[in-house]
Amino acid sequence: MRRRPLPSAAAIAVAVALAACGSAPAATSAEPSSEPPSTAAPSAAGSSAPPTSSAPRPSPTSSAALADQLDFSLPGVGGGTVDGSTLGGRDVLVWFWAPWCPTCRAEGPAIAKIAADYRGRVSVLGLGGLSQDTGAMRDFVAQTGTDGFPQAADTAGEVWAAFGVTSQYDFALVDDSGAVEVIRGPVDPDTLRSRLDALVAS
Repeated sequence: MRRRPLPSAAAIAVAVALAACGSAPAATSAEPSSEPPSTAAPSAAGSSAPPTSSAPRPSPTSSAALADQLDFSLPGVGGGTVDGSTLGGRDVLVWFWAPWCPTCRAEGPAIAKIAADYRGRVSVLGLGGLSQDTGAMRDFVAQTGTDGFPQAADTAGEVWAAFGVTSQYDFALVDDSGAVEVIRGPVDPDTLRSRLDALVAS
């Protein structure tokens, strides 16, 4: 799987976000892929339908508890809007995926199971990117069974850049104090669960 570069317009945002990110262990490298890069123009269109997740999402406990990277509002893949600020004061797992990525597609069911198993302890957020095809994003979510937690369409790559993420299947852990750690993927489910257990216990 080749890693896809973000549009160069995100470079300045990446530099700012890296100052807030902790160091992360490297994971296995991606396998080669012949998938074509996305060349469509960015789109921020969304619909007025309700978000796909019904999980409770409390307001931030304080402004200091909200990571800067979560201060966003994006169209939900299934409609409506995903407001990252509602995750302030919570432990959060952010999953970065692309709709054309077979590795992302393969790990989707495991992420859905993790979201269900950690409900009430860790909020899981999906950030689809590296594509402007929102229809393909909707298909991805439906086909992988990942509609049980919020899925946002970051078609412009702005939130990806804020986290310092430039390729699909990376993850970010955000603790309830707003500290951020990016984990370069892919990551096997058992390792991810161990990291989440440590996040909850901290």
